Amino acid sequence: MSGLNRRDFVRCALRSGAGLSLLPILPASALVLQDPSISGRRGDVTKKSQAAAAAGLRWLGGRARPDGSWAASVGYKLNSDYNVTEKDAGHTGITALACMAYLAGGHLPGRGRWGRV
Repeated sequence: MSGLNRRDFVRCALRSGAGLSLLPILPASALVLQDPSISGRRGDVTKKSQAAAAAGLRWLGGRARPDGSWAASVGYKLNSDYNVTEKDAGHTGITALACMAYLAGGHLPGRGRWGRV
């Protein structure tokens, strides 16, 4: 299934009975089967969006700690407040989100420009 684009995935999913269970979670734009020859449609990857993503990864890379984590206040939610137990500590959740940004950009551990982050 890795060779399918979003449009083909939705088309196949809707043809199967299991695909009906996906309908509540799919955005409405995913259900519109657009003509691929239309340029400038919403969701296209542009040079400007690529530059913004690259700038975001540079920003994240500059804030990684030497041990490979990203820092944040660590604590727990208490009623409507957040009780901080440690400031600027390596935070598993924040680190996972930052790593997901690199993976989404096609960067893998030990490979490429951001392989050491």
